[in-house]
Amino acid sequence: MRVCCLDYGAPVRIDVEPREDFHLVRQDGPHLVLRIPRDALERQLRAMLGRPVDEPVRFEPRTDRTDPGADAWWGIVVLLVRDMERGGTLLRDPAVRWPLEQALLGQLLERRPHNYSARLRDAASSPVITRAVGIIEERAGDPRFTVEELARAVSLSTRALQLGFRRDRRTTPSAFLRRVRLRRAREELLVAGPGVTVSRVAGRWGFSNYGRFAEYYRREFGELPSDTLRSR
Repeated sequence: MRVCCLDYGAPVRIDVEPREDFHLVRQDGPHLVLRIPRDALERQLRAMLGRPVDEPVRFEPRTDRTDPGADAWWGIVVLLVRDMERGGTLLRDPAVRWPLEQALLGQLLERRPHNYSARLRDAASSPVITRAVGIIEERAGDPRFTVEELARAVSLSTRALQLGFRRDRRTTPSAFLRRVRLRRAREELLVAGPGVTVSRVAGRWGFSNYGRFAEYYRREFGELPSDTLRSR
């Protein structure tokens, strides 16, 4: 039997095998116990790694309360608890339940040290992100090219690709792709001949909504695409 002592107000994680006995020793006061099924956690881990999980996930027991990500994760837990107290209306909607589950499990695996932490970091190593950037540069002109296709091209899960871009490029894959397309659209507008329109250039570079394209363009270059076209 495993024994775990809890300090009031101090979060702790306990990994328990099926049918394993354990005993909690705690101070007086309310305690919230969140039970996460192992299969759900490992399913999320497989998605983040982009490959099978070959051994059980084992977390370090104590949580660092100075970690800025702890508050965000705890906020998800509180949201779920309050929803259940009100009858669980949110959790009955699959369109809401699934993203919340992904956020809860993803943040737990991303923020809390465990035996797969190093492999999660390696899954989105710099050489892979450099390759992904090259693919974006090559395929930015295909309006149908998506981040999901990019993830498959570099053999990563979408989540691992996002983590790698945040770490190495301080942005997301979709934002990086958008900036490349905006740059290419600007280059085309600067040398545009007679009869070329902004909407046609925007559509060629994957922007189907002209208003949104114009706003992205203005934020990136400080002027509207129509101004660039007139100045050529």
